[in-house]
Parts: sequence; structure tokens; C-alpha cells
Amino acid sequence: MLNAFADSHEKLTSCDPPFSFYQLVDELAAQPTANFANARRPLHRFFSLMRKMSVRSFLREKLQLNAELVEEQDMLVSATGNAVAVEATRITCFNSRSASLGWSPEELPDSSLLGYAVVISAKATNFQMSHVYEAIVRPPMLLIAPNGRDLFPSAVSNYYIHNARLETTSIGPRTASRILPIRGSYFAQQNAITHVCAHAALRMAVNSSPLFSARPKLTNKNINDCLKLQLRDVPKGLTHMDMKQVIESIGGAVQIANFYIKPSMEYDHFVYPLMESGCPVILNVRGQSFSVPHTPQSQEIVHALAIMGHTLNTDRWEPEARGGYGSYHRETYVPAAAWTDHLIINDDNFGMLVTLPTDCLRNLLIPDKNPGLHAAEAVGIVPKEVKLGGLLAEEWATSVFVRLIDPVKQFNPVPYWLDRLVKGPLACRTTLQTRDQYISHIEAMTKLLGKILEPALKTELQALPYWLWISELTLPQLYTANRHKIADVILNAEADEKMHSSGASLLAMRLPGYWGFWHTKKNYSFPVTGHTALIAQVDEVRLCDW
Repeated sequence: MLNAFADSHEKLTSCDPPFSFYQLVDELAAQPTANFANARRPLHRFFSLMRKMSVRSFLREKLQLNAELVEEQDMLVSATGNAVAVEATRITCFNSRSASLGWSPEELPDSSLLGYAVVISAKATNFQMSHVYEAIVRPPMLLIAPNGRDLFPSAVSNYYIHNARLETTSIGPRTASRILPIRGSYFAQQNAITHVCAHAALRMAVNSSPLFSARPKLTNKNINDCLKLQLRDVPKGLTHMDMKQVIESIGGAVQIANFYIKPSMEYDHFVYPLMESGCPVILNVRGQSFSVPHTPQSQEIVHALAIMGHTLNTDRWEPEARGGYGSYHRETYVPAAAWTDHLIINDDNFGMLVTLPTDCLRNLLIPDKNPGLHAAEAVGIVPKEVKLGGLLAEEWATSVFVRLIDPVKQFNPVPYWLDRLVKGPLACRTTLQTRDQYISHIEAMTKLLGKILEPALKTELQALPYWLWISELTLPQLYTANRHKIADVILNAEADEKMHSSGASLLAMRLPGYWGFWHTKKNYSFPVTGHTALIAQVDEVRLCDW
């Protein structure tokens, strides 16, 4: 947490065995009054991640309340009508430790920072509680020693965090503080009085997203002020339209899927193109709880989760076998979401970067008849210019390609990889790209062959809209084994519903050896005739995938 200063200059604490984080959690998260917030579960998750990432030391600091923390205290006072004493503690963890337990740059490198958490403890005459006000954790990684001596960080295989950005935090008192950089995902916990799970999900989504890195941090007070919420009404929760209002107020736009209205839509198919593009997604889940003993009626569960990324399982049986055995209607294509076996989420009740099996929230029953936890709504957050949905773009792109199969066969001769793509089965991955990002990708593709992009073709590409949906068409084995594709379909992400309905959202298609542009009716030859690498995010860490 930046601009939050410690009361005094503290030294590092070693957390080598026999030190136990359980005792630290007991100190930070005292037993709350019944039905009040408790930081215990999120803190256990935070420290579990730290242990997994080879934590060696931590800095525990009592913070002077800065303006943001005073806002939290003032809201608690207003909401409860009591004098509320608030104490904030910051825990900052490192995978290194100096002999002196000092934390100067010479003793503790910036790169050793694993994450931090700020815990608020609040106490009044009639209640006490604690919650993790905020935390940032770097994407999970391992420290490996290939030579048995020197340690090197290695990203976790098949584990993709797309909603993370570079931030800064500080340690130390005002007179001798140190600023540290950290690239990671933001976490926040509700206190159920002045903010609820939807506040936490909004803050986690927005404050982790590179889309909003230029704007100030979104706080609970910002959300309540934007919605003109009376604090007595906060526990009732927020609707997806409230979330829409908040996002639009900070310069974004939303794409909403209601799985009650469209029960046939697979929730993860809607989420994947947004998530893979680095666009935050908030997933609202519902269900019925029968956990209260001697109660004949169930209690409704309504909760908001923030999606940070996904895991990838390229050995998954279901994507091809589902259609191959003929037990279900064979779809036009297999979406890349089929190989996503977990979503990586932040759940304010249970902690950060936990994995949610995609199948566990699937609506096997009509949602309003489903008592189990299930996906109810998804709120995707996109740049304000983006109007076309990623799933809609993907379905349209694959439909267009399939309808073009007969014309494609008129190529003489038909390029080998185009013929293989036509024979299928077809797989597709769709991501949101800027025009310049996509042109750079195409230029890199041609450079691998020792060629340059034809000037006329580059001019054609430069005339495309700024935001594009790129549907990468491939074969299942090329996707899972090579991370490669054969063709691209380009759609205008800025197209509104009327433009898309008229077919004007379709801009171009790249096939092996060939480019075709719909809107200008121009065609170009292209030197790339084989399969080539999928688009990667500019800052994406290339993992050692199996």
C-alpha cells in the first residue's frame, strides 16, 4: 500500500521453521463478534501462497491511518453509530533475508518481494471484527536451483494470470520509507457493513486490470459515492446494473451475460475471450444453502467472484471425446475454453488466486431450478469503444469459415494446411487486440521467414479499426501440442448490434498463403502457408507448458 507509513522502524522477521503463520493469523484476526467479518481465511490463503513461493522473511508494521484508511473508519462510524477504533497492520513478505534482518536495497533486492497484505482490525463497544482491506500477490512462481546452489524464479507451468499489473507499495516510517515495485493481482475483502462482496469484486477486477492502470485506485467510498448509496442500504448488495454504473463512471464499458435468460450459454465460453484478452470479469454465482440445522427452508447464496486467469490442461479428454463418441450434438468448433480446466479467481471470503474447476458452476439444470452453486451472471469489463462481444465474434467467425468451405476448395492447388483445417475438427481461440498489436504479430510472423510485410497489405491493415476481435482457427492437436494456428478471422470489436447484424463486423480473413478483405473487396498473397504461433500478450511470461 503506497503512502501508508509505519509508526516505527521495524526489522524483518524470519519465517524459517519452526515459525508458524498460524500463530500470526491468530494475532491478526482475533475472534470476531458473531456475524461480523473475519480475516482468518483470506490470511491463511495469503500465507499459504507465500510458503509455496519460498518465503524467507516478512515485515510486520502498524500503520498510521492515511486518508484512504480514515475513509474506511469514518464509514464504519457512520454506519454503526458508534465510536470505532481502527488499527491497520501491513505484512510484507520476501523470498530473501539478510543476516542483520535489515531491509535496505543492499540487503533486500526489489525482486525478492512476494506480496503484501493490509489487515484492518475494528473494535467498538458492541462488536469487533477484522478484514483484509487490500493485498497484492505476484503471480505464483517457484524458486528452482538447477545447479543445486543458485536460485532462479520460474513461473508455474500451465498457470496463466491475465488480470495483473505493475504497482508500487512502501515499507517503513515516513522519514525512512522505501518504495517497492510489484506486478500482481489485487485482493480485497468485504466487511459486510460498509461494503459487500460486489464492492470487493469490483475493486479486485478494476485494481488488477491494466485497462485502468492510469487512473486512481478504486475504493469502497468511490463505489458508494458513485451509486449515492446510503450506508444502511449497503448490506443489501449491488446489482449488475450498479456495477455497470461504476465501471462507466471510470471510463470503461461492460458486457453482461445473464445465464437465467440464456440458460443454453456456457458461462466459461462467454468468460474465456474476455479473460484471455486481459479484460476483467466478475462472475456472480447463486445457489441454496441447507447448512442451518433444524431449518426446513434453504437460504439463498448470492456471491461475486473476480476472475484473474485460468489454468490450461492440454491433455484433457473431454474436448474431442465429447463430440467423437456422438453422445452430444457435434458443435461447429471446439472453443479454446474447452481446455481451460480451472478459472483462477479471487474470492473475498476464501482468498486470492484460488482455482475454480470450470465444471463445478455449470448449469446442468435450468438455473432457476438449480439448488447447487451455479453461474448466474457474468460482467465483463472492456474498453469503452468495444461493443461487440467476444463469444458472439467467435461464433460468427467460425460460422463464416464453415460456410466458406466449398469456395475454399476451389483453390488450385489447395494449400496443405488449409485442406487440413477444412477437414477439421475446427478449434478456435478469440482475443481482443489493438490494430497495432495485431500488425506487429503479422510482421513477426513474416519476419520468421526472412520476409517483410507487403506495403499494400500493411496499408490495408493500418486502415482497420483500433479494436479488433481476432479468432484464431486451428486444429485441436496444433493448439494443444504446438500452441499454433492456421488461419485468422478479423472482426470489428467496435461494431454495434446493428452493424454486426448486417454482417459489417466481418473485416478480413487470413488463410495459408492468402489474405481477403471483406469491406474493401481486396485480396493479397501472403508468404506464410503453414501453421504459426498463436498471439501472445506483450508482457506474457512464456511458461514451460506440458
